[in-house]
Amino acid sequence: MCQKYQGYENYETWCVSLWLNNSEADYEHFRELAKELKDVKKLAISIENEIGNYGDELIESACLFKDLLNNSLEVVNWEEVAKDFLDE
Repeated sequence: MCQKYQGYENYETWCVSLWLNNSEADYEHFRELAKELKDVKKLAISIENEIGNYGDELIESACLFKDLLNNSLEVVNWEEVAKDFLDE
């Protein structure tokens, strides 16, 4: 069972939110997407897909690090991340 972290469902969710909100390019991109979609579920799916695709581009072949990355991304609460962009 995951433990709450910094007000988020778990460490992985907090970490994704932190990185996306602290990168000006990512922040602006997802804020614009939030304005366009205006729906937490749709935005969550879009963010999850973009981050997943980015991870696949970074680590192309199967390896320990890709397995660990994919496992971590599977426990991210993407709707919680999306809410951060919709709430602003």
